[in-house]
Amino acid sequence: MRAPSTERTLAEWIERYNRKVPEGFKRDEKFALFFRPDKGFCEIANAGKMIIIGQVCGDGLFWKKHAEDWARELGLKACGAYFVRKEVAAYQKLFGFKVVKTEEKDGFKRYHGKAADGRWGLMTECVLDGKRRAHYVTWEV
Repeated sequence: MRAPSTERTLAEWIERYNRKVPEGFKRDEKFALFFRPDKGFCEIANAGKMIIIGQVCGDGLFWKKHAEDWARELGLKACGAYFVRKEVAAYQKLFGFKVVKTEEKDGFKRYHGKAADGRWGLMTECVLDGKRRAHYVTWEV
């Protein structure tokens, strides 16, 4: 069971984000900014064929579901996001995927996943801003 979230102002959530992300929060106007005092904040954009999650802080599972709901309303079949955590297992848990195939190209790994309900997920290692390793994750809604 999850502990209840602490309510914070947007400024407090951004301060928390800035403690975890070295580059800090920089508002990207290409994304809509969603905020809930009990859940944090999340930037989300419609990229045409999928919903993209931008900067996020707080309840990641809540914001993932929020993006998926928006995708379904628009008739889209996928979502995507960049994640800076290095632990592949954390993504597997968040997305409910089991890695079924791993590829490696030019020193970067790509993990193909399947959920128990048959949905696909793809996680690809990448470099952000020419310096920081991350993962680009796309998943079926």
